[in-house]
Amino acid sequence: AGNTAAAALLPYAKARQATATDLVPLAAGSVLGTCNGGNPLAVWGVSFPVPDKYMLTANETGAILARTAQFNATINSAVANYSSRFAVADIAKGYKDFLTAKAFISDGVMITPSFAPPTGAFSEDGLHPNSRGYAFTANMFIDAINAKFGSTIPKASLAAYSGTGLPVTP
Repeated sequence: AGNTAAAALLPYAKARQATATDLVPLAAGSVLGTCNGGNPLAVWGVSFPVPDKYMLTANETGAILARTAQFNATINSAVANYSSRFAVADIAKGYKDFLTAKAFISDGVMITPSFAPPTGAFSEDGLHPNSRGYAFTANMFIDAINAKFGSTIPKASLAAYSGTGLPVTP
């Protein structure tokens, strides 16, 4: 009986309470509150620990941000060597400004930094832009090119691209 009890507790060996600095990606919504293996007593995130792949700890988030900074430094260094030939679009700043503004209107179309239909700029996974969000992103590149080279490349019309539809399914 002792081995059975120990085996039953094995999933909890590395379990811990989530903290305020943990990030729970939207993909976790597909498992949170569902039964593990059809067992109504093993509910993911309630009575059964959520797998690590559905959580980002502060250390993991820090590592991602540090690596992103390294990539950006490499890109900026390469562009500096050929500054007359390349333009840099600061997409992180563009999205940070978008998040701060809470909405953006272009061509009579409002988009918001969410996945909520009909204005959300993100797809159902909550991470990648939808078609309209990619058009918004493309316009940041176009703005950088036009500013750098004095060109007049027309922007993508957000109205020509669809957003996230209903029903939303992660």
